[in-house]
Order: sequence, then C-alpha cells, then structure tokens
Amino acid sequence: MKIGMGLAIAFVVITASVLGYLLLRDDDGNNNGVNDHPVGEWAGPFLDEKNATEDGIGDIVDANNQFGIDILQKMAEEENGNIFISPYSIFTALSMTYEGARGNTADEMAAVLHLPDNEKERLGSFAKVQNDINKGSTQYDLATANAIWPKVQYEWKDLFIQTIEQYYYGKVQELDYAADPELCRQTINTWVENMTNDRIMDLIPAGVITALTYMVLTNAIYFKGEWVYEFDEDDTEKRPFYAPNGDVEVDMMHLKVENDDMLPYYEDSRVQAIELPYKGDELSMVIILPKDRDIDSYIDDLDANSISDINDGLYPVELEVYMPKFKLETKYELVPIMKQLGMNDAFISGLADFSGMSDQGMAPYISNIIHQTFIEVDEKGTEAAAATAVVMNELSSSGNFFNADSPFLYMIKQRDTGNILFMGTMKDPSE
Repeated sequence: MKIGMGLAIAFVVITASVLGYLLLRDDDGNNNGVNDHPVGEWAGPFLDEKNATEDGIGDIVDANNQFGIDILQKMAEEENGNIFISPYSIFTALSMTYEGARGNTADEMAAVLHLPDNEKERLGSFAKVQNDINKGSTQYDLATANAIWPKVQYEWKDLFIQTIEQYYYGKVQELDYAADPELCRQTINTWVENMTNDRIMDLIPAGVITALTYMVLTNAIYFKGEWVYEFDEDDTEKRPFYAPNGDVEVDMMHLKVENDDMLPYYEDSRVQAIELPYKGDELSMVIILPKDRDIDSYIDDLDANSISDINDGLYPVELEVYMPKFKLETKYELVPIMKQLGMNDAFISGLADFSGMSDQGMAPYISNIIHQTFIEVDEKGTEAAAATAVVMNELSSSGNFFNADSPFLYMIKQRDTGNILFMGTMKDPSE
C-alpha cells in the first residue's frame, strides 16, 4: 500500500497532524486558547458549538474511534510491518469533504465515517470537540486548524463556505492553479510543513497539482507532551523484543512507579494494558499488549467497545514498565481501504456527487487519499505528526509488571472523552 507518485489531480484535500508547538499561534506568538465552559453555551471567537450536546460529543468521539479502528483493521490485513495513523486527521479531512457531498455519495461517506444523523447537533458537537482541542494549556501543546484553498474565479456555494468557516474554522485563500500549479503546490506544502514542525515534508509530490486542480482543503492537528512519569535515560538498555519475524534487540526504556505513585492498569484473560499520562493529565498514551503476542488476531476482534471497556477498567497500581523507544514514519494510500469499507461512488467519475461545493467544474471525484505520519517516543515524551491528502479530479484522504517486549497496540487520546487522536501497532521497533 505504499504510495506511487504519478498522480494527476484536480481537487486535493489535505489534513495534517503534529506533535510540536507551532499551530494556532497568533502573529505575536500567543496561544489562542479557548476557556472551558458548559456545553451548549458557546459565545466565543472560535467554532460555533452552541448546538453541541453531551450525547452529540459522545457520538462524534465514537464515530472517530470506530472509523480509526476500521482503517487499522483493513491495514493490518495488508501490512506486515508497523502501522501508525491519525484517525482524527483522516476523519476531519473526509468530514470536510462530506460537507460538499450530496445524494448517494454523501450517504456512503456518512456510513463509512459513522456520522450521526442530526446535522445541527453533529456540527455543533464536532465544533465543541475542536474547541476543546484548542483550549490551550501550560502543560502541553495541542491544537487543530483548518483552511481551504479554492480555485480562483469559481463560484463556491455559500452554505459550503459558511459550514467550513463556522464549524471547522477554515480560512479561505484562493489560489490560481491554472497560472502556476507548482507555486500553489509549494504554498500548500509549506503550510503543512509549518503546521507539522517540518515532520511532514513535500506531502503533495511534484506534478500532482495541475491546471485542473479544483480545491485544496487543509487540516492540522498538533501536540507535544512530556510524560508525567519520565523514563530515566540511564536505565535504557538493549533488551529483546519478540517481533513476528524473529527476536530483535532494541533500546528498551524502564520505569518503576511506586511509593504512593500509581499508573492506570488493566488486565483480562487476553491482554494487559497501561495508560501513560502526559503532563497536564488531559492526554495519555494507552498501550494494549496481547498476552499471546498475536497482535493481528487481537486487531481482527477489536471495536470501539473493546477500547471503552479497557478505558473504563483501568485502575491505579504501583507498576514497573518496560517499553521500547521508537521512531516511525509511514505513508499509505487509503482509497482501496475506503472502498472496502463501503465508500464507492466518491471515487467514480460520473457517479460522485460533490455538487454541494459548487455548480462549476466537471463532476469532481476522489482519485486518491494519501496519509503520511511520523511518531517518536522516548524517555521524555512523544512527538508525532500526520498529513492526509484527499485528491479529487475533474472530468476534462501482570498486575505490577508490564513488559512491552512483543507486538502491541497504542494510541494517544484525550482522557476525558477517550477521543483517539493517533493510533498504531508496533510489531518491530528496530525497523
């Protein structure tokens, strides 16, 4: 599923995710945070969340999490190595695209994304999720942003533009793709690189932006966090990791939490799991370790309820932890997976219906979805980045001992809602 570079497109949607510190700063370098406030009482400068409800927020989180699991399962059927994706990044990019879809195209996209039916509640609740990500913290950096880059001289439907601005906070910047497609490509790539602290470089390859490019939509999510309980670098040593293709020696970090300090822990007949909180206690990494070392079988049976059961079942214990340091970069083509999940019309010229965006253009359809990621985990904390491009053409995205020395599932989530921002499988840290 590694991506090819010879793509001809006319519509690109990009979403970027990152763990760093550059996103959503104003011109003075200030963090444009949003204060906490009750659901349904929004009156601030950010996204319009006044129609948000607690149930609606739960529905958005469940949709995002199940969508991420769906993708992970399909990838695991094809990929033998490590996997890392940002469910939130892909979900946001396709959700923005969905706002311009109509007819059966919209129905299929809503089903694959698990979107709730109540549009007003959905938009308000998704806005609330985004506002919560952007609320700001002195303990960690986390933010998300969107922008759209429409083709000059096209008439874009007011409802589509208003929805992107009101519920996705997308700035609008027109680009002249016909006059200089390479300059447009560089402009968008530079935005992605800036938003990802240069972790995602050259997302859109040369030749992809053409004179027929229809629109580019961009999303960025950014996070940088340090562990509440840091691993001591002096305790890191070479230890075996039991990878599917044979044992490997890796740099294994070590942490012992005791003397009234506790780590959230879960265990059942099939798995052990731990939660490693980041400073601020609002975000964490959850690591799920199958006892039989068969990560593929576990992924096959995974669903959002399984994740919820683990999150709900975590309890504090004194704990000794071993886990590998790792750094991973991936790039995927997601169109085959989306088709397997049931999203078909959007990729078929003449059947795709994105008439909610504009009455101009020659029947645009999605031709490719590119997802590129980066993650690095060490003794201090975590850095990660992801970018997704949805490309469209016109006709003319045990108790007191936990030793992660075999394949495991991991995710970075918001602790209060369980919303999964990043997730992956680690089969071989030495790759």
